[in-house]
Amino acid sequence: MCGCSVPGVEPKIITSAAYKGGVGKTRLSYELAFLLDAPLIDFDYDDGGATLMWGYEPSQTGRGTILDGFTSDRVPRPLSGGGNKPDLVPSHPEIAERLLTVDPEDVRQRVERWAKEWGRDYVVVDTHPGYHPMTIGAIAASRLTLVPVTMSIGSVRALAKMVREHSENPILAIPYRVPNTVPPNSLKMLEAIDVEVGPMVSENRHIDDRTLQHAIAAKPRLRYRQFASEMRDVAEAVRTVTK
Repeated sequence: MCGCSVPGVEPKIITSAAYKGGVGKTRLSYELAFLLDAPLIDFDYDDGGATLMWGYEPSQTGRGTILDGFTSDRVPRPLSGGGNKPDLVPSHPEIAERLLTVDPEDVRQRVERWAKEWGRDYVVVDTHPGYHPMTIGAIAASRLTLVPVTMSIGSVRALAKMVREHSENPILAIPYRVPNTVPPNSLKMLEAIDVEVGPMVSENRHIDDRTLQHAIAAKPRLRYRQFASEMRDVAEAVRTVTK
């Protein structure tokens, strides 16, 4: 993947967000950024986020991380994924303390400015679960918000809340970690929500996000091939929706 800047390109910002944690948002963002050849901005400051998955340990100074991007006027430069994982603008654990009162409008403006500076067709933003000013700002900046939804009642209810609160922002729901037998009540609730639903990603219990740093779609092993194929379908759906 070239990672090259293209003058005059109007980047398409894709935000991955969910009001409920543990629904697979980070792996979805990780794979999608790789497949779209997009820098991945990591707004998730917890240990389960994309930064540590990628293999980057933020320094105490925060130089080159999201924290640096908000506490200075510098545009962060994405770290190269080397062809087997997405380019990354890493998160920093002090975001929770130092950016708690950040203005969502400031977040929107910074993300848009960074994306234009990088000159890539797509930029993917992974957000912290729940309602956070950085998440709200990222959604406002995005051409499309992806919401992974496991087929549980709690996850579907969280999706419905997001759709109500962000009615002006295009949302694509991605049924994620879908079991062979979908609970009927959850399916009925999902069908009742006024939201576009994208390709399904089936349950895959073999994926270990703690040790698997490369993008699965980069070189999928046999047991991951279905997941990689489904993620390529999601990437194609994003391209179609954002034409």
